[in-house]
Amino acid sequence: MAKSVERIEKLKAEGNRPDAEKALEELRESGDMMRLQELLIKDRDKHRDALIQRNREIAAVAFLRGDINIATEAVNEILKELPDDMFALNQMGHIHHLRGQLNEAEDCYRRLLQLGRERGNQEVQAWGLGNLGIIYGTRIELDKAEKMFNKVLKIEEKLGRLDSIARAYGNLGVIYKTKGDLDKAKDMHKKSLEINKKLGCLEGMAAEYANLGLIYEQRGDNDKARQYWEQAVGFYKQIGMPHMVEKVEEWIEGIGKGKK
Repeated sequence: MAKSVERIEKLKAEGNRPDAEKALEELRESGDMMRLQELLIKDRDKHRDALIQRNREIAAVAFLRGDINIATEAVNEILKELPDDMFALNQMGHIHHLRGQLNEAEDCYRRLLQLGRERGNQEVQAWGLGNLGIIYGTRIELDKAEKMFNKVLKIEEKLGRLDSIARAYGNLGVIYKTKGDLDKAKDMHKKSLEINKKLGCLEGMAAEYANLGLIYEQRGDNDKARQYWEQAVGFYKQIGMPHMVEKVEEWIEGIGKGKK
């Protein structure tokens, strides 16, 4: 009780807190603790929201750094408080996917898709569908993956989000290439490339030049493959992605040697 009163007195001392003054007044005059309890809950929830936001930030940074244990810890802290937090479910799906736990990842993405539908949030629906498409692609369930990415494309075209439209085209390109339909794959990657050029997205441009190079290499057009891969290397150098520079340079070196 002493600690609770001390906390409310601190709130009162911050100034312009008639709720704190009223709670302390009622406690002194009648011993009624109802307002004290309400104020403590309000203060707790305020700090809980701040804690959840901090954990979102920690999870995002840790995931990007590849510190998956820290990302998992932060996401679990969010899910303890908010089991249906859409950011946390999406991030946990990514974590499961990285660990090769495809069934668990699929469960997270399906729940995310369900929440997006229940709440009428088309952006979240696109997250869920796109991530399910990636899971199906990983399992080589190509028809299912294609279906998911086409649904994403329809949503993103409706929302007018060019970066996400480009990503959907790129994902479809990968699926068509895996299916052996190189004409469709080339068409999808070129559409993605044009949007990325319009947006000035160097990473997207680099990825699509790399993908187009793979298509031409598969067709036996090594000169065209080299041309696209050299452009990809240039962009990857600009944005500081040395691991991708090394990877694509290996492809260039392996032209005509059967290496990929």
